Amino acid sequence: MLPVVRYDRVADYSPPRWRVLWVEGRLDCRTWSYYCDVRSAFSALHEVIRVSHSSVIEADAATGKCRLDAKRFQLIVVGPRYATNVVNALEPLGLSRAQLATVPLVVLQNKMYTSATELTGSVTAKLQWATNLGAAAGFTWLGSRKAAEFTASGGLPYHWMPFGVDASVYGKFAGNFTDQPFDIGFTGSSGPKYALRAEITAALRSDPARLRTYFGSWDKKNVAGGGGNRWFTLSRVNYVKQIARTKIWVSTTGPEGIVGTRFFEVLASGTTLLLCNRVNETSLWEDGVHLVMFDGMEDMLRKVHHYLSHEEERRAIVTAARTLVLERHTWAARAKFLTRATEEAIARHPPEVPWFVDGKLSPQTGPPRDGGKSLLLGCYMPTNTSHRQSSFWAGTIYALDEWRAERREQRPPAQPSRNSGSDGLADS
Repeated sequence: MLPVVRYDRVADYSPPRWRVLWVEGRLDCRTWSYYCDVRSAFSALHEVIRVSHSSVIEADAATGKCRLDAKRFQLIVVGPRYATNVVNALEPLGLSRAQLATVPLVVLQNKMYTSATELTGSVTAKLQWATNLGAAAGFTWLGSRKAAEFTASGGLPYHWMPFGVDASVYGKFAGNFTDQPFDIGFTGSSGPKYALRAEITAALRSDPARLRTYFGSWDKKNVAGGGGNRWFTLSRVNYVKQIARTKIWVSTTGPEGIVGTRFFEVLASGTTLLLCNRVNETSLWEDGVHLVMFDGMEDMLRKVHHYLSHEEERRAIVTAARTLVLERHTWAARAKFLTRATEEAIARHPPEVPWFVDGKLSPQTGPPRDGGKSLLLGCYMPTNTSHRQSSFWAGTIYALDEWRAERREQRPPAQPSRNSGSDGLADS
């Protein structure tokens, strides 16, 4: 069994400082804030260089090909946004892994589940993809049991890395219980695929007590008491304010029971009680001490009314939750965990053996996963594709172009058709 590091083993850990190459697609931090948060936290510990920086990948003056100096980096991190939609185990990395074969690489896997309602890539392909890249370790947002499954089937250790939070942002109003006009709040995607969330909002709407409720969801339904449609334009700052102005916040687990970022954001608030459905990962927190879990709609409404009428109990849980977050659930703690798990994986690897060995692949069924020209945001842009914007898809687009060109070159010359002239060109 491959050794796996627990996310909470970082209290007395002093991480080394590395020069890290971070492979990521273009991020809109307003939408994918947690992707940016984990990268920022990691950057506070290490010198993080993104592939888009021109100083990282340079063109060789003689050959025109891109080159990477493996001696410049101690680690490669494949960020979660880049790994989201992998559907083929031979998809390109976005840079030449062969040039960096001696540099350890870790993958922050994202959306490691199959869904008919959203684009999630292929779990099987993602596991094999990481193995093909010679990854030292993988990380998943899903729980400890899923991490164990991936470790057993993926050929490398997978660690459960729960989401985290920037406690300084979400705890800006910590301890301020004087301005809370809303009894209960909820935000998040809703619709047919979120049956539990639909049950929750329906139960709260039908409550005869007519709770002062703030709902903000992607289906644009809102029954906020005096809140209007402010959810539609909530910036991150105003979202933080809305949490702080609410006494109880309801949240639910996502696909595969994933504990999402909103759990940690509310726990970090220092103002608002988190009420959620049952979470299986008992190491994260304690029910009734740091948050309150419910079993069914009747139980949820009973607990809502209990804590609205027992303010001291509510505040005690809120305070304990923020203390726990500061100790264990910040993005800074996750960055230390990511470093520690990676450092232990590196220590187990023979120093003279490269991480990546070109040619050791399963039979190719798609474009080459590696190559000098398959760059995400490389040192040059081919003239015939200059109109393309550097994006999440750029590396795949360029690699596909090269692969198709090579396939055309390998094909035998076309034979004249029955309707063609002597030059072999079909009649128009």
